[in-house]
Amino acid sequence: MKHLHIGLVVILVVGVLAGCGGGEATTAPADTGDSGAYTSEVLDTSYPDALSVSNQLVLGTVELEGTEHAVTPEQATALLPLWQALQGGVTAEA
Repeated sequence: MKHLHIGLVVILVVGVLAGCGGGEATTAPADTGDSGAYTSEVLDTSYPDALSVSNQLVLGTVELEGTEHAVTPEQATALLPLWQALQGGVTAEA
């Protein structure tokens, strides 16, 4: 029963992210001097047909399901706003 709840939470998170990614933003980007795309030291997007960083994160999260490192419902609740921010292009400046 616990695995069913975890599975449903993961499916919900993936569904929300997939639903939010359908269209292009029409607002003009802020002039920050960089490309505005999220970059990662760990997730590589430099090769042909590479998934975006956010898609790599979604796929990695889904792949954790069924392992000892699967996302718990509590973690999913905490991660959802972060996923939404990443999907929406929110960035934090250091």
